[in-house]
Amino acid sequence: MSMLLECVPNFSEGRDSAVLDEIAAAIASVDQVRFLGRDSGLAAHRTVMTFAGPPEPVVEAAFRAVEAAVRLIDMRDHRGTHPRIGAADVCPLIPLRGMTMAQAADHARRLAHRVGTTLGVPSYLYCLAAQTPERISLAAIRAGEYEGLAKRMERPDGVPDFGPKRFQARCGAAVFGARELMLAYNVNLEGYHLKAAKRIAARIRESGRRVKGEVVPGLFRGVKAIGWDIEDFSRSQVSTNIMDIPAAPLHSVFEAVRELAEPMASKVDGSELIGLMPRACLRRAGLHFAERAGRSLENLPLDEVYRLGISGLGLDRVKPFSPDTHLIEHALGLAEDLI
Repeated sequence: MSMLLECVPNFSEGRDSAVLDEIAAAIASVDQVRFLGRDSGLAAHRTVMTFAGPPEPVVEAAFRAVEAAVRLIDMRDHRGTHPRIGAADVCPLIPLRGMTMAQAADHARRLAHRVGTTLGVPSYLYCLAAQTPERISLAAIRAGEYEGLAKRMERPDGVPDFGPKRFQARCGAAVFGARELMLAYNVNLEGYHLKAAKRIAARIRESGRRVKGEVVPGLFRGVKAIGWDIEDFSRSQVSTNIMDIPAAPLHSVFEAVRELAEPMASKVDGSELIGLMPRACLRRAGLHFAERAGRSLENLPLDEVYRLGISGLGLDRVKPFSPDTHLIEHALGLAEDLI
């Protein structure tokens, strides 16, 4: 079985299409790499790009993308709603087929070292490539964001794994790691209901919330969530990262947000996927909504299952959604399911 590695870098630019085109071109310039798409947010001022292929070409494409980003993006002018510490903010590698997580982590470490030493970008390692337990969490590394990075780098616990030890104002820092497949998934609320979005996020995320000084765990293991206003769509969202896909199916997260929103005088209006997802996620959602509608699951065509999943989750409410471009296996032409 041939090795297949995915890379999903996040860049701190969501408004200048010329800059994003140049970064995308840098990725596409590497043979054997399949560019799968990009998702930009105006309010977040951030773009997620996705590409995959054999490990060595993918790592080379990631390096070229980071080089373009730090050359073109000036963090001193950056303002956006999404947490960030640098132009090439975070660059995870995900082993899809024929390789181990340890191999992906090794590629992430070598990429971070190359970026730090040749491009002069302070580079941190996170998740399964982290060299210390304190740096497994991306949120811990990004604490204080870009604005607090200079002071953080002065502390022993803020020294980057590779690259300059001093703050680089123009490019900030970059974070590299290896992880399992995850979903960046946002549930829309009708209109602006930021208070409700934040309260719902606290109830569904694994870390939960504090009630009278005690931590009350959230509903879903492996879910990170925040509430924010997203001007791109004139509404609030419950924005999630689903790190444990089996423990938090899309439809379960969606239904939980809907149920929690009702007593808060708010309503759910579809949802948004950032990047791509395994097709099993949409299939599972489609079967859930088919069963809820009283449909027979026997001999239900796959296209209809997908349609029910898209409709039930409202995945096309704020932007187009297609199985051909948003399901990883379809985009890569893979016969076998990834999960």
